[in-house]
Amino acid sequence: MRYDAAAAGDDSPEHAFERRWALELLARAKARLQQDHATPAKASLRAALAPLLLTPGGRTRSPAIAALGLSDGALRVALHRLRGQLRERIRDEVAQTVDDPADIEDELRALRAALGSTEVA
Repeated sequence: MRYDAAAAGDDSPEHAFERRWALELLARAKARLQQDHATPAKASLRAALAPLLLTPGGRTRSPAIAALGLSDGALRVALHRLRGQLRERIRDEVAQTVDDPADIEDELRALRAALGSTEVA
């Protein structure tokens, strides 16, 4: 995975490393979520909602989502649950990187900072 530090406005090697680490951790969490949703029904739901997992609010209707045949309420609930499951996977991945469970919250804050997001975990 290539990272262009200049595009992000911070050209320090430390920031580039932290961003690569955060993106890799996020990719592992998403891969675990994908494994957890291996049945055809769950896989199609996860695939349709995947573009919305890390974006707050936003447009929730696309051809893939419309094909699921869910009401707006059911769609919101499914997205909420899937985001919660992703947060759990992210937290699990972070927990594997620390010696003391008390450090998990600090690492999650560092992850958010590296990604420039408050939407992660």
